[in-house]
Amino acid sequence: EASYLSYQLSLLQKKYSAAVPREQIQKDFVVPSDIEIKCEDLDKDFEHKLETILTINGTSYLFKRDENGNPRLKLYYVKTD
Repeated sequence: EASYLSYQLSLLQKKYSAAVPREQIQKDFVVPSDIEIKCEDLDKDFEHKLETILTINGTSYLFKRDENGNPRLKLYYVKTD
């Protein structure tokens, strides 16, 4: 289920990011083709709920909502010992 959803997001993303030439994107805005969106069960909890991950030029962020429902990005990384 998670991989299917990620696949569908990927197809949608490719369709729209390829349609916008890089030079048409306003300065200081992210170019759509530099973005990857996927869903994964990162915390592997008992609920098996998915988290949304937004990757921009190789840097991953959790794509969440704050207490007011506004979208927020939080840097995501895996700690290694």
